[in-house]
Amino acid sequence: MNIADQGSGSVRRIGFLLLACAGLTAGGCRRAAHPVAAEVWLKGADSTPSPMAASAPLELLSRESAPAAGNAKAFYGVGGLGLIGAGSGEHTIGLRRPRPLEQQQYAKGKVQAKAHRSHAAAAPVLAGASAEPPRSPPPLDPNARYATTYRPGAAALGAFDAALARGAIPPVYRDLVGDFGMRYAPALPAPDKGALVVQIDTERAAMAPAGGPLHLRVALRSHPGRELRRARLSVAMALDVSGSMQGAAIDNARRAAAALVRRLDDGDLFALVTFSNDAQVLVPGGPVGPRRAHILADIAGIRAEGGTNISAGLDLAYQQAAHHPGHADVLPIVMLLSDGQATAGDTDPAALAGRSSQAFQDGVQTSAFGLGDSFDAGLLSAIADHGAGGYYYLARPQEIAAAFARELDARLVPAALAVELRVRLRPDVKPLKVYGSRQLDQLEAAQVRAQEIGADQQAQHREHIARDRQADAVGGMRFFMPSFARDDHYALLLNLELPPGLAERPIASVEVRYKDRLLGRNVTQEIPVRVRYGSSEAESAATIDPGVLRTVQAFAAGDAILRAAGQVDTGDRAGAASLLRERADLLAGAARRLAEPRFADDSRRLARLAEAVGGVQDPMALALLLRGSGSGYLR
Repeated sequence: MNIADQGSGSVRRIGFLLLACAGLTAGGCRRAAHPVAAEVWLKGADSTPSPMAASAPLELLSRESAPAAGNAKAFYGVGGLGLIGAGSGEHTIGLRRPRPLEQQQYAKGKVQAKAHRSHAAAAPVLAGASAEPPRSPPPLDPNARYATTYRPGAAALGAFDAALARGAIPPVYRDLVGDFGMRYAPALPAPDKGALVVQIDTERAAMAPAGGPLHLRVALRSHPGRELRRARLSVAMALDVSGSMQGAAIDNARRAAAALVRRLDDGDLFALVTFSNDAQVLVPGGPVGPRRAHILADIAGIRAEGGTNISAGLDLAYQQAAHHPGHADVLPIVMLLSDGQATAGDTDPAALAGRSSQAFQDGVQTSAFGLGDSFDAGLLSAIADHGAGGYYYLARPQEIAAAFARELDARLVPAALAVELRVRLRPDVKPLKVYGSRQLDQLEAAQVRAQEIGADQQAQHREHIARDRQADAVGGMRFFMPSFARDDHYALLLNLELPPGLAERPIASVEVRYKDRLLGRNVTQEIPVRVRYGSSEAESAATIDPGVLRTVQAFAAGDAILRAAGQVDTGDRAGAASLLRERADLLAGAARRLAEPRFADDSRRLARLAEAVGGVQDPMALALLLRGSGSGYLR
């Protein structure tokens, strides 16, 4: 393949070329075992960068500035490996991994490339640089269960808020955490009828002949469901009254318990279990209506002392929630209010989460509400996840009303139940990444399967929707959500590797199964996903969907921040800061090329996170800051 010089003047792009290089020296390109596809950008010191390349912007990495002459380093971007370096004319090169067809062409000796410089006095593109391909991550299983990124509740950022409240994170960093991913959510109208509408989008409408990476976005939107009514509840509140709850935490606990009792309907059932060294029933289960004033008085007299026996509190609360003689139509739920610092009884986090998993199989949901500025976010989150409930953090009294409004008016009034999203890929299409998710291990997959069986049984009992999940259908990448709140939305983003091809072909199908509370029946939607192959890289690039591109950038930012948090965990602060600065630079470049001001905001945010890596001394607090910010992009 010959090189096409597509620029003029001081800025030139030396087009698509294939190099067999492990290192570049002043003498040229050394032979290597790993061919690399490259897009070369040449920029004089007094020039501005050329526009985005005609080839895939998500696969090629480019920089508008580079290190000093003689320096170069490998870096990661959305599309894989990149390499940057500079000579005296400030030249930059961006590399990505080769595609299968390119490897074949190289192996057959059909591709030759030679770069011609337009500036006679210019220095080599890369001086003394070398880069070996990075270790590839373990391949994803196209037929496995994956963790869902849909989380009802509002405490995904709670651990960060708690660290901020206790002063471990300076207030100047407060604006670095938020629901930033919402700004890039697809504009999906609510369904006219039925619980859910599903929309499938690909990063581009046409692939290049050589194939390569392609992002697939699956978006869900639920019906506002104003006609839906909340079921009667049998609520057992497990309230932590241990010594660690003294001060603001127990004050907020009393306020929260009282706020819940005031919100419950007269016909709802309520029981209150308090626990410290052991557990006791302070208010036995029964209808709220005639007892409301007495319940509020009992709550007002609660004091904090002793240890934290969460296991005893949960066990007793599950008994109370499930015991409702004469009220067969109620929905049992346990609401755990605690700082999560288990010090007595069974303190094993896995065993505590296992209790909520078993309770859900028995028909009782569990929601968790974090209290205090040092609550155990991991434990409370796991209890809520396994119990198919919501997860909230009550940092300040003014947040209590909003948390219970979310729990009682949204999560407990779902539009759909037992939602399973399944992506079936064609055999020659490989999954590269699921943003914000991970493959579940065997035990975790079994727990999710148990949730599915429980949700199936409960829907038949309470909604009179026939069971249809007795058999565990195998095949596809599976994501399960026990319920989907009314008037809510969700997006899943996958990166796939497509083979070379011609014309149009199917690459996958997306199946969404759920129990529709508006229609009162089981629903299955299966949507085929097809792409066509264009005649060139340029034709493929012309079909990029800007909306999906924005989603990819947001998810990639969140992914980079979470990887930086992992580097902080291992003590590599320099690596974390470097990773964040690189992503900030990429976002800044994308903001200019795409005229997208939100990318510029994100670039500044990641640059400040890079500064925070050196400014927040407590490693746990810094990890909370990074994970809170990253989660905000991936929500």
